[in-house]
Amino acid sequence: MPGSWDAIKPGSLVLATEGHAEGWFETLVVATRADDRFLLRWRDWPELPEFTRRRDELALLHPATDPQG
Repeated sequence: MPGSWDAIKPGSLVLATEGHAEGWFETLVVATRADDRFLLRWRDWPELPEFTRRRDELALLHPATDPQG
């Protein structure tokens, strides 16, 4: 888990959502993009397609969170 926004890199565990009415779920960063976007995949649903989000559309997990769920 990254400790700061600048520490997000491939393999990082962050939170993402599908929209305002949806919850936030763990995602794994697959790749970083030069335009401050990240290629992600859902941690618990790896069969779903990868997707992108901007940095300001992600959330960091609390440092005490167990990354194994």
